[in-house]
Amino acid sequence: WYFYVDKDAGSVSGTVTTGGTTPLGDVIIMAFIIEDWGRIEKVGETTSLANGTFLLSPLPSGVAMDIAFYKQGYKADSLHITLSAGEALTGQTMDLEAGTTYTIPLKTGWNLISLPLIIDEDTPIPAIFYPIEGKYTRIHLWDASSGYYVNYRVTPDVTHQNEFKYMKMNIGYWVYATEDVNFVLSGVQNNGAKSVTLYHGWNMMGYAFTVSKTISTAITANYDKLNLMWRWNAVTDTYELFDPWGRFTNQFTTFTPGYGYWVYAEEDTTITIQ
Repeated sequence: WYFYVDKDAGSVSGTVTTGGTTPLGDVIIMAFIIEDWGRIEKVGETTSLANGTFLLSPLPSGVAMDIAFYKQGYKADSLHITLSAGEALTGQTMDLEAGTTYTIPLKTGWNLISLPLIIDEDTPIPAIFYPIEGKYTRIHLWDASSGYYVNYRVTPDVTHQNEFKYMKMNIGYWVYATEDVNFVLSGVQNNGAKSVTLYHGWNMMGYAFTVSKTISTAITANYDKLNLMWRWNAVTDTYELFDPWGRFTNQFTTFTPGYGYWVYAEEDTTITIQ
């Protein structure tokens, strides 16, 4: 069931910059094939030189590839290409937006997280999680519209296929780490209000900011549509509760960057967080 290709077929070369003109060295450039059943195979990797130039070779032909560009402290980005047999695709340019980092500590086992920085939503998961490559095995999200988990595995098979390959802000994710590790997320600071769509019932949502905020004041629209909220403490392996209406003792009252949250909505609604 593996995707076998002739990796001597072609190449991609070009230049990486930042700010439109400044050459950017030490950028990790990776080529990924995404198979029909969701397996993401890395088929090439290189690093840009000090003058920003890069050569990614050899690469397969006749299949669609994501060419991802990663450098810590910058917003990752990607190209989507298909090479013909023996093609040397030259003159490719990628301008990476300078940003920042946020460190999310992961404990061995399951962690409920979200992304507090703006990322490129067309860059494959292995590129976003490049800093902890080999130290995580699975990522799950809850599809509240269908009431089912959606799964991503680093090494899937035909009976356990990947159902998503990219990540977004405003969504909570279960991440399984094989050891205690700090996940250094790179992206761009979010300064504007974020709208979060919630369905009636349980939703797994994210928090898209790098500064903690009191929940009752951070949610500026449709706060009254919420019932209960839970977060997962990966240190103690226990859930912690927030009750917007004071019926139970609150174990937390603030949104914390990097955490994901279970939220129960009384009806389909859209909340605003700022």
